[in-house]
Amino acid sequence: MKTTSEQKRIAKDIASIAKKLEDERMLKEKQLASQLAEYTRMVNDGRISEPTVMYNIGDEVRYGNLKDVVIAGIFHDGKVYSIDAIFVDNNYGNPIQHKDHRYVPWMDLLPVQTNLKEYADFVKQDKELTDRMHTTNINVDSLLHSYYYSKLNIDVEFQRGLVWTLEQKELLIHSIFFNCPIGAFVLNRRSFNDPNFCYDVIDGKQRLTTIVGFYEGRFKYDGKLYREMCFDDRHHFDDYPISVINTQELTELQKMKIFLRYNTTGKPISQEHLEKVQEMIDKIQ
Repeated sequence: MKTTSEQKRIAKDIASIAKKLEDERMLKEKQLASQLAEYTRMVNDGRISEPTVMYNIGDEVRYGNLKDVVIAGIFHDGKVYSIDAIFVDNNYGNPIQHKDHRYVPWMDLLPVQTNLKEYADFVKQDKELTDRMHTTNINVDSLLHSYYYSKLNIDVEFQRGLVWTLEQKELLIHSIFFNCPIGAFVLNRRSFNDPNFCYDVIDGKQRLTTIVGFYEGRFKYDGKLYREMCFDDRHHFDDYPISVINTQELTELQKMKIFLRYNTTGKPISQEHLEKVQEMIDKIQ
Protein backbone atom coordinates (compact mmCIF):
# COMPACT_ATOMS: atom_id res chain seq x y z
CA MET A 1 0.00 0.00 0.00
CA LYS A 2 1.12 3.54 -0.72
CA THR A 3 2.10 5.63 2.26
CA THR A 4 0.26 8.81 3.14
CA SER A 5 3.18 10.91 1.89
CA GLU A 6 3.18 9.09 -1.48
CA GLN A 7 -0.56 9.60 -1.81
CA LYS A 8 -0.16 13.31 -1.09
CA ARG A 9 2.63 13.59 -3.66
CA ILE A 10 0.53 11.84 -6.33
CA ALA A 11 -2.47 14.03 -5.53
CA LYS A 12 -0.24 17.11 -5.78
CA ASP A 13 1.12 15.98 -9.16
CA ILE A 14 -2.39 15.35 -10.47
CA ALA A 15 -3.52 18.76 -9.28
CA SER A 16 -0.49 20.39 -10.91
CA ILE A 17 -1.18 18.68 -14.25
CA ALA A 18 -4.85 19.63 -14.06
CA LYS A 19 -3.96 23.27 -13.38
CA LYS A 20 -1.52 23.31 -16.29
CA LEU A 21 -4.15 21.90 -18.65
CA GLU A 22 -6.71 24.44 -17.42
CA ASP A 23 -4.25 27.32 -17.88
CA GLU A 24 -3.52 26.14 -21.44
CA ARG A 25 -7.25 25.91 -22.17
CA MET A 26 -7.91 29.43 -20.88
CA LEU A 27 -4.95 30.81 -22.85
CA LYS A 28 -6.25 29.18 -26.04
CA GLU A 29 -9.72 30.65 -25.43
CA LYS A 30 -8.23 34.13 -25.00
CA GLN A 31 -6.18 33.73 -28.18
CA LEU A 32 -9.27 32.64 -30.14
CA ALA A 33 -11.34 35.51 -28.76
CA SER A 34 -8.61 37.96 -29.74
CA GLN A 35 -8.37 36.40 -33.19
CA LEU A 36 -12.12 36.69 -33.80
CA ALA A 37 -12.14 40.26 -32.50
CA GLU A 38 -9.40 41.22 -34.98
CA TYR A 39 -11.27 39.69 -37.92
CA THR A 40 -14.46 41.43 -36.74
CA ARG A 41 -12.63 44.76 -36.85
CA MET A 42 -11.40 43.94 -40.35
CA VAL A 43 -14.97 43.18 -41.46
CA ASN A 44 -16.26 46.42 -39.93
CA ASP A 45 -13.42 48.39 -41.56
CA GLY A 46 -14.20 46.87 -44.95
CA ARG A 47 -10.84 45.11 -45.17
CA ILE A 48 -12.55 41.75 -45.66
CA SER A 49 -14.75 42.10 -48.73
CA GLU A 50 -17.85 40.22 -49.82
CA PRO A 51 -17.04 36.54 -50.41
CA THR A 52 -17.24 34.98 -53.85
CA VAL A 53 -17.54 31.47 -52.44
CA MET A 54 -19.55 30.16 -49.48
CA TYR A 55 -18.98 27.10 -47.29
CA ASN A 56 -21.28 25.17 -44.98
CA ILE A 57 -20.55 23.72 -41.57
CA GLY A 58 -18.96 20.32 -42.08
CA ASP A 59 -17.45 21.17 -45.48
CA GLU A 60 -13.90 19.99 -46.03
CA VAL A 61 -11.58 22.76 -47.16
CA ARG A 62 -7.88 23.47 -47.51
CA TYR A 63 -5.90 25.90 -45.40
CA GLY A 64 -2.12 26.14 -45.51
CA ASN A 65 -0.43 22.89 -44.54
CA LEU A 66 -3.06 21.82 -42.02
CA LYS A 67 -4.64 18.39 -42.45
CA ASP A 68 -8.30 17.31 -42.33
CA VAL A 69 -9.59 20.88 -42.31
CA VAL A 70 -13.36 21.15 -41.70
CA ILE A 71 -15.63 24.19 -41.40
CA ALA A 72 -16.81 24.43 -37.77
CA GLY A 73 -18.55 27.81 -37.72
CA ILE A 74 -19.68 30.68 -39.96
CA PHE A 75 -19.40 34.34 -38.96
CA HIS A 76 -20.22 37.72 -40.50
CA ASP A 77 -22.26 36.26 -43.38
CA GLY A 78 -19.48 33.98 -44.55
CA LYS A 79 -16.66 36.51 -44.37
CA VAL A 80 -15.02 34.62 -41.50
CA TYR A 81 -15.04 30.92 -40.63
CA SER A 82 -13.86 28.82 -37.73
CA ILE A 83 -12.13 25.59 -38.67
CA ASP A 84 -11.14 22.35 -36.99
CA ALA A 85 -7.99 20.75 -38.33
CA ILE A 86 -4.94 18.65 -37.58
CA PHE A 87 -1.51 20.26 -37.28
CA VAL A 88 1.41 17.89 -37.80
CA ASP A 89 4.58 18.70 -35.85
CA ASN A 90 7.52 17.04 -37.62
CA ASN A 91 9.27 16.60 -34.26
CA TYR A 92 12.67 15.78 -35.79
CA GLY A 93 11.33 12.96 -37.92
CA ASN A 94 8.83 11.65 -35.35
CA PRO A 95 5.60 13.39 -36.39
CA ILE A 96 3.11 14.32 -33.70
CA GLN A 97 -0.46 15.32 -34.56
CA HIS A 98 -2.19 18.12 -32.68
CA LYS A 99 -5.82 19.22 -32.90
CA ASP A 100 -6.14 22.79 -34.14
CA HIS A 101 -9.04 25.26 -33.97
CA ARG A 102 -8.84 28.78 -35.35
CA TYR A 103 -10.64 31.57 -37.22
CA VAL A 104 -9.87 32.22 -40.88
CA PRO A 105 -11.06 34.89 -43.39
CA TRP A 106 -12.91 33.41 -46.37
CA MET A 107 -10.31 34.39 -48.99
CA ASP A 108 -7.62 32.27 -47.32
CA LEU A 109 -9.64 29.04 -47.62
CA LEU A 110 -9.59 26.81 -50.68
CA PRO A 111 -12.19 24.19 -51.60
CA VAL A 112 -11.20 20.55 -51.66
CA GLN A 113 -10.83 19.51 -55.30
CA THR A 114 -12.04 15.98 -55.99
CA ASN A 115 -11.84 13.98 -59.21
CA LEU A 116 -9.79 16.76 -60.70
CA LYS A 117 -6.62 16.11 -62.63
CA GLU A 118 -4.19 18.72 -61.48
CA TYR A 119 -1.67 19.91 -64.02
CA ALA A 120 0.30 23.05 -64.69
CA ASP A 121 -1.18 25.13 -67.53
CA PHE A 122 0.87 28.35 -67.08
CA VAL A 123 3.61 27.14 -65.60
CA LYS A 124 17.21 65.28 -62.74
CA GLN A 125 15.46 64.44 -59.63
CA ASP A 126 14.43 65.74 -56.26
CA LYS A 127 17.33 64.35 -54.19
CA GLU A 128 15.56 64.92 -50.89
CA LEU A 129 12.66 62.87 -52.19
CA THR A 130 14.60 60.10 -53.90
CA ASP A 131 16.83 59.62 -50.86
CA ARG A 132 13.72 58.67 -48.94
CA MET A 133 12.72 55.99 -51.42
CA HIS A 134 13.91 52.45 -50.85
CA THR A 135 13.10 49.39 -52.94
CA THR A 136 12.30 46.01 -51.41
CA ASN A 137 11.44 42.77 -53.15
CA ILE A 138 8.46 40.75 -51.95
CA ASN A 139 6.00 38.38 -53.61
CA VAL A 140 2.28 38.45 -54.38
CA ASP A 141 1.49 36.56 -51.17
CA SER A 142 3.23 39.25 -49.10
CA LEU A 143 1.48 42.00 -51.06
CA LEU A 144 -1.90 40.39 -50.35
CA HIS A 145 -1.01 40.12 -46.67
CA SER A 146 -0.21 43.84 -46.61
CA TYR A 147 -3.49 44.62 -48.36
CA TYR A 148 -5.62 42.72 -45.85
CA TYR A 149 -3.71 43.36 -42.64
CA SER A 150 -1.69 46.60 -42.99
CA LYS A 151 -4.51 49.05 -43.78
CA LEU A 152 -3.53 50.20 -47.25
CA ASN A 153 -5.26 53.38 -48.40
CA ILE A 154 -5.96 52.99 -52.12
CA ASP A 155 -8.20 56.05 -52.37
CA VAL A 156 -5.76 58.92 -51.98
CA GLU A 157 -7.09 62.23 -53.27
CA PHE A 158 -5.19 62.34 -56.56
CA GLN A 159 -5.83 58.71 -57.55
CA ARG A 160 -8.24 57.65 -60.28
CA GLY A 161 -11.17 55.36 -59.63
CA LEU A 162 -11.12 51.73 -60.72
CA VAL A 163 -10.85 52.15 -64.48
CA TRP A 164 -9.29 48.97 -65.83
CA THR A 165 -11.35 46.81 -68.17
CA LEU A 166 -11.60 43.05 -67.78
CA GLU A 167 -9.19 42.66 -70.70
CA GLN A 168 -6.58 44.80 -68.96
CA LYS A 169 -6.99 42.81 -65.75
CA GLU A 170 -6.53 39.53 -67.63
CA LEU A 171 -3.39 40.91 -69.31
CA LEU A 172 -1.90 41.70 -65.90
CA ILE A 173 -2.56 38.16 -64.65
CA HIS A 174 -1.12 36.86 -67.94
CA SER A 175 2.05 38.83 -67.24
CA ILE A 176 2.33 37.25 -63.80
CA PHE A 177 1.97 33.71 -65.11
CA PHE A 178 4.52 34.36 -67.85
CA ASN A 179 6.97 36.13 -65.52
CA CYS A 180 6.72 39.47 -67.28
CA PRO A 181 7.43 42.58 -65.18
CA ILE A 182 4.36 44.48 -64.03
CA GLY A 183 6.10 47.53 -62.58
CA ALA A 184 6.89 48.56 -59.04
CA PHE A 185 4.32 49.52 -56.43
CA VAL A 186 4.93 52.74 -54.52
CA LEU A 187 3.79 52.90 -50.88
CA ASN A 188 4.08 55.74 -48.42
CA ARG A 189 4.28 54.84 -44.72
CA ARG A 190 2.01 57.21 -42.85
CA SER A 191 2.68 58.58 -39.39
CA PHE A 192 2.54 55.91 -36.71
CA ASN A 193 -0.05 58.10 -34.99
CA ASP A 194 -2.48 57.84 -37.93
CA PRO A 195 -5.48 55.82 -36.63
CA ASN A 196 -7.00 55.08 -40.05
CA PHE A 197 -4.32 53.78 -42.41
CA CYS A 198 -0.73 52.57 -42.28
CA TYR A 199 0.18 53.14 -45.94
CA ASP A 200 -0.91 55.21 -48.94
CA VAL A 201 -0.81 53.49 -52.32
CA ILE A 202 0.81 56.22 -54.41
CA ASP A 203 1.22 54.11 -57.52
CA GLY A 204 -0.21 50.68 -58.32
CA LYS A 205 -3.89 50.99 -57.42
CA GLN A 206 -5.18 49.34 -60.62
CA ARG A 207 -2.65 46.51 -60.40
CA LEU A 208 -3.19 45.93 -56.68
CA THR A 209 -6.99 45.77 -56.95
CA THR A 210 -6.65 43.48 -59.98
CA ILE A 211 -4.41 41.05 -58.08
CA VAL A 212 -6.79 41.11 -55.11
CA GLY A 213 -9.79 40.61 -57.40
CA PHE A 214 -8.24 37.58 -59.07
CA TYR A 215 -7.20 36.10 -55.70
CA GLU A 216 -10.75 36.54 -54.41
CA GLY A 217 -12.26 34.89 -57.49
CA ARG A 218 -13.93 37.98 -58.99
CA PHE A 219 -12.81 37.14 -62.52
CA LYS A 220 -11.17 34.27 -64.37
CA TYR A 221 -7.91 33.90 -66.22
CA ASP A 222 -7.82 31.42 -69.08
CA GLY A 223 -11.20 30.10 -67.96
CA LYS A 224 -10.23 29.46 -64.32
CA LEU A 225 -10.69 31.19 -60.99
CA TYR A 226 -7.66 31.28 -58.70
CA ARG A 227 -9.16 28.68 -56.37
CA GLU A 228 -9.82 26.34 -59.32
CA MET A 229 -6.18 26.24 -60.37
CA CYS A 230 -3.79 23.45 -59.48
CA PHE A 231 -1.23 23.80 -56.71
CA ASP A 232 1.65 24.59 -59.08
CA ASP A 233 -0.23 27.46 -60.71
CA ARG A 234 -1.42 28.93 -57.40
CA HIS A 235 2.11 28.68 -56.04
CA HIS A 236 3.48 30.43 -59.14
CA PHE A 237 0.97 33.26 -58.64
CA ASP A 238 1.60 33.55 -54.89
CA ASP A 239 5.38 33.50 -55.31
CA TYR A 240 5.58 35.92 -58.24
CA PRO A 241 8.22 38.55 -57.30
CA ILE A 242 7.17 42.16 -56.91
CA SER A 243 9.18 45.32 -56.32
CA VAL A 244 7.87 47.79 -53.78
CA ILE A 245 9.25 51.30 -53.45
CA ASN A 246 8.81 52.36 -49.84
CA THR A 247 8.69 55.94 -48.64
CA GLN A 248 7.75 57.42 -45.28
CA GLU A 249 5.65 60.35 -44.10
CA LEU A 250 5.72 62.26 -47.38
CA THR A 251 3.94 65.56 -47.80
CA GLU A 252 0.99 65.75 -50.18
CA LEU A 253 3.19 67.62 -52.64
CA GLN A 254 5.84 64.89 -52.58
CA LYS A 255 3.25 62.16 -53.02
CA MET A 256 1.76 63.88 -56.07
CA LYS A 257 5.21 64.36 -57.61
CA ILE A 258 5.84 60.63 -57.28
CA PHE A 259 2.43 59.89 -58.76
CA LEU A 260 3.26 61.90 -61.88
CA ARG A 261 6.72 60.36 -62.12
CA TYR A 262 5.82 56.71 -61.74
CA ASN A 263 2.36 56.36 -63.23
CA THR A 264 3.51 54.92 -66.53
CA THR A 265 1.92 51.43 -66.58
CA GLY A 266 -1.61 50.11 -66.93
CA LYS A 267 -4.24 52.30 -68.54
CA PRO A 268 -2.54 55.51 -69.68
CA ILE A 269 -3.30 58.58 -67.60
CA SER A 270 -5.29 61.10 -69.60
CA GLN A 271 -3.84 64.53 -70.21
CA GLU A 272 -6.83 66.01 -68.38
CA HIS A 273 -6.06 63.98 -65.24
CA LEU A 274 -2.34 64.83 -65.37
CA GLU A 275 -3.23 68.53 -65.62
CA LYS A 276 -5.59 68.15 -62.65
CA VAL A 277 -2.79 66.75 -60.46
CA GLN A 278 -0.41 69.48 -61.70
CA GLU A 279 -2.97 72.11 -60.63
CA MET A 280 -3.10 70.51 -57.17
CA ILE A 281 0.70 70.75 -56.99
CA ASP A 282 0.60 74.41 -58.08
CA LYS A 283 -1.89 75.24 -55.32
CA ILE A 284 0.36 73.75 -52.66
CA GLN A 285 3.49 75.48 -53.99
